[in-house]
Amino acid sequence: QGGNQMKRVVAGVLDVLAILSMLAIGATAVPTVAAAAEQVGPYEGNFRGFVYGDSGSRAPINLELNHRGSQVEGIVYLGEGLHVNGGWCGAVDIPAVAQGVEGQTSRWNPRQLGVNPSFSVGGFDLTVGFESNISRDGETITAEAKVDIPWFCGRDPLLKATLHRE
Repeated sequence: QGGNQMKRVVAGVLDVLAILSMLAIGATAVPTVAAAAEQVGPYEGNFRGFVYGDSGSRAPINLELNHRGSQVEGIVYLGEGLHVNGGWCGAVDIPAVAQGVEGQTSRWNPRQLGVNPSFSVGGFDLTVGFESNISRDGETITAEAKVDIPWFCGRDPLLKATLHRE
């Protein structure tokens, strides 16, 4: 009996130590994760500019972004005026649209960002592969967006943009 009681006490102590160890690890990890999540990155803020499409077209674009750690999220506002040539599938003037976006900066370079928003145009859902770089001073974003259209249409249109911090 004494041996069984001792085993229960030792097991109980080990359980308590295990629970305290998990709490201590969690308590020390939380501030590190929270600090990284709260670190403001270079994509933080509002940026305005133009996106250039086919046939010399352009449309105003505005990005309102939050950048914490490597996570970037926000809203892109695209104005009217952008013409996109979809090859065999025809050409379309992109209507004004507001779209939520999110992405992550590169692990190796927080000044590089990629997002893949989707837009519904003419009954088709189009994905846009958006890649950008922000200047060292954080004032200018240069970007390219490749519109992924169905393969049978031909080439994927490439859009380019330059935006400046407001």
